[in-house]
Amino acid sequence: MVEKREFITADASKPVKCVACWREFQKGDAVVILVVDDVAWVNSVYCPSYIGHIESLNEYQEHVKINNPKITQAELFKRGTHWEVHRIRKGYASWVNVEKVTKEHKQIYNSMLEYQRKQKIRDLDKLTKIHKIQKDEIVQELVKLAEEQENFDDK
Repeated sequence: MVEKREFITADASKPVKCVACWREFQKGDAVVILVVDDVAWVNSVYCPSYIGHIESLNEYQEHVKINNPKITQAELFKRGTHWEVHRIRKGYASWVNVEKVTKEHKQIYNSMLEYQRKQKIRDLDKLTKIHKIQKDEIVQELVKLAEEQENFDDK
């Protein structure tokens, strides 16, 4: 079955962020929402095409300064680092695009790798449980067949 995906333009009902570039929108701003099989995913909010996504760290930091003029330089740097890692995780950028890899970048990236490792372990455990259940069912069927064969030979 193929999913039917489309996008609709709507007004934001509350302050939201674009999931791709973290541009902040206020209540009433036009945003684009993902619709899958005629169901609107209200948490999948994107920038309208006439605005476009934020593509660079400087552009993101300028956007944050405009929306929050009292932000400190340290907080702005921290948000910028998180924005870069977010863009890399989602596939919009690569580590090559990061000009200066800091200790915080490495910690966030390491936590991402740890999370992915835990996900794979969880997936492996699920598969192991399913395999064990299937194996037990087959062994039970073999036992039944062996008992049937013994009963048949005795007659």
